[in-house]
Amino acid sequence: MSAAPPETVPPENPISERVPTLDGYGGVPRTAARGIEIVVAIFVVLGLVLIGTLIVAAIDPTIGDADDETSDGGALGLQAIFELSFAAAAIGAATFANRSGLREGLRRLGLRRPSGPVVSTILIAIGAYAVSALALTALLQPEQKDIAESLGADADSALLVTIVAGILIAPVTAFCEELFFRGLLFGGMRQRLPLWPAAIASGMIFGALHLTAGDLGVALQLSILGAIFAWTYERSGSLWVPISLHLVNNTIAFITLIS
Repeated sequence: MSAAPPETVPPENPISERVPTLDGYGGVPRTAARGIEIVVAIFVVLGLVLIGTLIVAAIDPTIGDADDETSDGGALGLQAIFELSFAAAAIGAATFANRSGLREGLRRLGLRRPSGPVVSTILIAIGAYAVSALALTALLQPEQKDIAESLGADADSALLVTIVAGILIAPVTAFCEELFFRGLLFGGMRQRLPLWPAAIASGMIFGALHLTAGDLGVALQLSILGAIFAWTYERSGSLWVPISLHLVNNTIAFITLIS
């Protein structure tokens, strides 16, 4: 009589483990990113932006000169550095914290197929943001800075400038900022906090980034938008959902601004 084969133990799959969610849907991936990695990533963003600004300023003398208006090329270069710094810091933090390769690091940031409902999540998010935006507009009348104009894109600008500005404002910004603010920041907070505290905290940091224009109403509106994006990530289980919503929002805003 032959001996029974030894029982095999299935290998662990940390990606399949998810933080429990309030509604049982989706969830964010387990990640080893702690507070220290997030703080370091923030400083990496600041360092990359500073170094990139110095490089662009060395090429374009209009940058930093109070008497000259920044050229279109200089403004576009600064915007590209600003956004790409978010992506570089998030990817670097995720791969380092999880001791993984690039592909695994991106999965830990949420770049994977949805594991929860997508259509209903998008519809609820759009409705929630529409209601909050209408309420804030009535109460605070936020005035957002025309970033398209600051990048040289308007009805009279060169076609190439408008195209590059549109690419930076819509797909590049949506992808890079979601990687950092939802993939790394919210994803890291969510390992230790319930859904809404993590979503609100990360949303407030996202909104505070836009306080440079000096409009508190805009910062509050974008804080709510950031929290809603975090919820869509949690419910769908994929960062591609808030990336898509962010892309649509920025595309509509860009087309409206240059019209």
